[in-house]
Amino acid sequence: MKAALVVALIFAPLAALMGFAISYGEYARHYADRRMPLLMSLETAGIVFVVFVLLSLFAGWVLPFVISPNP
Repeated sequence: MKAALVVALIFAPLAALMGFAISYGEYARHYADRRMPLLMSLETAGIVFVVFVLLSLFAGWVLPFVISPNP
């Protein structure tokens, strides 16, 4: 579980940053002003961060049961 928390804390911000960069690049092409794409990209980054943390913690909770040598 500790390893999953470390993975989440290291890679979740990186995933959120990439999600922001990709979505801002796409949204900026479709809007004349820069405020709306910025807000939508920040929302996307927040969602990506939360989902990545939850998936990492879930994997850290489930994998020990799957990999466990005891039947």
